[in-house]
Amino acid sequence: MLPEFLAGSYKRYKQDTALFTTWLAKAASSVGYNPNGTRQQQSQQPDFLEAEPIQVAVPSQAAVPKGPRLKGKARKAAKDAAGKDSAGKSEEPNNGHSESQALPRVKYNITTGEVLRQAEAVAKSYLTCDVKMPASLQMVVERAVRARQRCSEWFQKSGVSNQYADKQHTHFIGVPEQSLEILKPCMESEPAGPQQQNRDEPSLERNSVTNRFSSLKIEETPDIDPTEVSEVAAAINVPAKTKASESELEIAVYELEDEDEFDEELAFIIFCFFEDLHRTQDFINELWRKYKARKCDVHIAAITTNAAFDLVRQAEEDLIAQAPAVFDSKRSYDSIAIIQGIDPEARLKSNQSLQATPFDDFIYLSTARILMKFTFIADLPPGCDLPYPAPCPPLRFSYISRPELLGTPEMNRKEEEDSMLSQLIIDRQLWNTCKQEGFPGRSPPPPEDELSESLDRLTKQGILSAALVFEARIYLDIREIMGDDIGRGHQDLLRNTKTIDKDYES
Repeated sequence: MLPEFLAGSYKRYKQDTALFTTWLAKAASSVGYNPNGTRQQQSQQPDFLEAEPIQVAVPSQAAVPKGPRLKGKARKAAKDAAGKDSAGKSEEPNNGHSESQALPRVKYNITTGEVLRQAEAVAKSYLTCDVKMPASLQMVVERAVRARQRCSEWFQKSGVSNQYADKQHTHFIGVPEQSLEILKPCMESEPAGPQQQNRDEPSLERNSVTNRFSSLKIEETPDIDPTEVSEVAAAINVPAKTKASESELEIAVYELEDEDEFDEELAFIIFCFFEDLHRTQDFINELWRKYKARKCDVHIAAITTNAAFDLVRQAEEDLIAQAPAVFDSKRSYDSIAIIQGIDPEARLKSNQSLQATPFDDFIYLSTARILMKFTFIADLPPGCDLPYPAPCPPLRFSYISRPELLGTPEMNRKEEEDSMLSQLIIDRQLWNTCKQEGFPGRSPPPPEDELSESLDRLTKQGILSAALVFEARIYLDIREIMGDDIGRGHQDLLRNTKTIDKDYES
């Protein structure tokens, strides 16, 4: 339902770099070079940083693909023949586990200097050993480099000082780029261009995010043939004898040292997290535009939106679970955003926050500002009667000292959003109070959904999560997209429900 590239870009980055460094180490080994890596204890690395292997069902092959690659029909025929041969040899079920899957995966840390030495060894031997670097692997490395570059450029252009970001990016950008330059003689020709997207399916507007943040380039993930990457992964996942014992087999994975240090990677991890949120936001918004244009059913738009909320919530929970001492589970949005170099609550108390910046938009600060106004409700003593409407100053009150900033189209939009979201929270709080006191309602209860549950956690427990900020942002986006047609979704839902009931009764 949701494209895979919408989430987990940091995890994909780790897989990309591990794929390259492992291929390079085994390619160097195949030409007589002895890779020098430090065996890593499995317990030393958090699960969040684990680069999961790409699981493929292909026959065993050499550690590094050699010789000419088949293309077109010849390649497809060879694959089909290999598949039939493999199926004929498999007389007993393996319960879904291949031999390589059952073997231990052992990680070895290698220095950046070691990576460059391995690249030199492969490049010098390519004429005699015919080692070829797949074009798809080159694209994978370039994708990883671009991810680092976007984060580095963002911090440089935003002018935000970050203790986690400065010393990592330049170092880990240069090594892959130098390696690719050294390996140029060994590279296969570029693969065919990416396939055209299916225009009937929701897709990202390629420049929509980039246009919103002129200082930040957020790219759509380039199309890389998964079959090509799977072939490379299958080649490097071949078991080999361990360094400790000639009789034992293992699947060796090589990773750059220091890149598995969670604290050092925090800035990049959080950058990828917010980058994923903006990709998902654009995808959901385009889906609702399709619904407004009557090119998509309301059920598809609603269910996909709910799935996106679950995806973001799970990503945030996974992030917090890896560093509970760093992230505050109650105010997780604040503790996640502060890794980027700014304390959201402190910034909102300063006069500087009145002038919105691309950085504020990147971390959804204006949406979070609205939600922060209601965290006080959870801190009220038991039995305290909260008047209706709940006291919350409108956004305009914050601009008493800067009236010249009011009246612009952007500020008018922000004031309207402040009014809409505040009214939703106030009405929700009124309904909860009536339900708690047993007052009969004259109108049907508001619908229970992911957003309403998150708002209840905000007002009852004071929980302000990044997931809630994202959900509120999507709510405001949908209101803006649908405009005067906002009630059509409810009408379509009732109409479809009646149709389903009639079909069921008949």
